[in-house]
Amino acid sequence: MSAPVPLNTFHPFSRLPKEIRIQIWRAHLTSMEPRTLTIRSDYPNNFTRPLQYFRSSNPVPSVLHICRESRLEALSFYVAAFTNGSSPRFTWTNFHFDTINLTEWDLCKLSQLDKTRMRQMIVESISADYFHGECRGEFKDMADLARLKIISTESLYAWEYLIGSMRKNFIRDFANIPGYVCPEIRIVQKGTQWEMNVHNYEAIMRVWNEQVRPTRGGI
Repeated sequence: MSAPVPLNTFHPFSRLPKEIRIQIWRAHLTSMEPRTLTIRSDYPNNFTRPLQYFRSSNPVPSVLHICRESRLEALSFYVAAFTNGSSPRFTWTNFHFDTINLTEWDLCKLSQLDKTRMRQMIVESISADYFHGECRGEFKDMADLARLKIISTESLYAWEYLIGSMRKNFIRDFANIPGYVCPEIRIVQKGTQWEMNVHNYEAIMRVWNEQVRPTRGGI
């Protein structure tokens, strides 16, 4: 008895009309699961050294190297991004579906072009003071940013009024864009998963000012 043919193999695929093959590649590309794309500079956690390149531990999407036909279709979905630095590399990125994970230091090294492409972003922070002082200005080119999640190793109270001030900055910076919608901003405390967002940040800061600050406590 012969072995069963694997169901994930379709040998006559290459004999299908080209128009149908193209439709299949496009259907695959539009149905791919969104991913979190981790981007790191060559010197993570060291913002004083010049950038050489960005790198990613994520594998290259397989559709980019199955065959020439699939690659040509995939290139309408993916762009070579994060190409700045003295010895630049690139990462295939679909900014419409990928959520970009960066550290706060890497955020400050992004090129203007990559900033304009951002849609969904996760920023890992170990210093609210550094983010307050150095990173807030990095969003001036991110008119298309829809979601921003900050993962903090510090207390949520360290992010006093950040959400409110960032929302004001977004609205001011992009006031000339008809129908502009401010991105969803969330700050999540690492480990506890406690979250500050647009719906609760004012209440959290009231607790801080009325109950915690007088005793110099913290979450």
